[in-house]
Amino acid sequence: MPMYCENDPCATYNCTEGVPDKHKLPCGPNQYNRTGGFCNCCEVCITIVEEGGACPVIAGPPVYDICDEGLICDVNATCVISF
Repeated sequence: MPMYCENDPCATYNCTEGVPDKHKLPCGPNQYNRTGGFCNCCEVCITIVEEGGACPVIAGPPVYDICDEGLICDVNATCVISF
């Protein structure tokens, strides 16, 4: 976990304001619930991205979107078939 996540940052982090609206509970279609967001402080809805969709860049902001099963995020930040 990154250094800024040490010393219990979740005690003061506001999940209501810190999580984008489309990733707040309750989850919608193609989403599932898990702990995530800033330092994994919040219950969030993770969106499953289909082939050709945009995926998060490594070392970017908190991840709220992941590639569907069998896909990986390529260097162009696109979900592609894993070989």
